[in-house]
Amino acid sequence: MKKLLTILALSIPLSTFAVDAEFTQKVADISVGYVVERDSLPYKRAKTALENVEKLCLEQTAEKTANQSEAASQVLRKHNISANIIDVLEVVATLKPQTQQSCQDIITQYAQLRENATHTDATVQLNALYKTLKK
Repeated sequence: MKKLLTILALSIPLSTFAVDAEFTQKVADISVGYVVERDSLPYKRAKTALENVEKLCLEQTAEKTANQSEAASQVLRKHNISANIIDVLEVVATLKPQTQQSCQDIITQYAQLRENATHTDATVQLNALYKTLKK
């Protein structure tokens, strides 16, 4: 079902939508894998995340950032890291104020995370990501 939603949503050019209720609905639906209500938590998370990246990622549209976030979430899932579009958008919104890097660079760095055997390894990896973004 999730693949069907992804294929359906990606078959429609995202540039035809503004960051509005319809686009937010698509992001929320793809992220959780089923159709969500507009007053649900996934919808509210998607709306907030899209509003934040729209304000922070001035070099590209929120739609383009959402597309890149979907690609990053697919890469992360291949490496057994549970992340959906909303998760990646929230990471961008959290890290962007702390760095001069573009939103695309943040997404690229985040997509390079890999599952590690220990919490120490994961902490080291996140610290390396933070230091890279801080440059």
